[in-house]
Amino acid sequence: GVYFSYELYDDAADAASDASPISSGTVLFCPPKHFRFVDPHLQVRLDGDEIVVTADAYVKSVEIRAGADVLLSDNFFDMNAGERRVKVLRGKAEKDVKARSVYDIR
Repeated sequence: GVYFSYELYDDAADAASDASPISSGTVLFCPPKHFRFVDPHLQVRLDGDEIVVTADAYVKSVEIRAGADVLLSDNFFDMNAGERRVKVLRGKAEKDVKARSVYDIR
């Protein structure tokens, strides 16, 4: 399957910094049921006030489960292979933080 990934950065931000995108997303060029998702080996870990999500391949619709009273900066997103950090804005994330994606529910 083919997909398109995009990120939007604020051009006023310092280009030398490790600025995070202000918006991002992906688009599939076929119906999701026909897209051949690869096992991303999705993993999550706590790092201070952040949850770090890592994947070996493109992941559609990552959902983070960190506890009923936890508010995250983002708990539902697409990502390319690599790492994404999500801030815990309120509450305390449980040690057994979990993540799942479209790959897990196919």
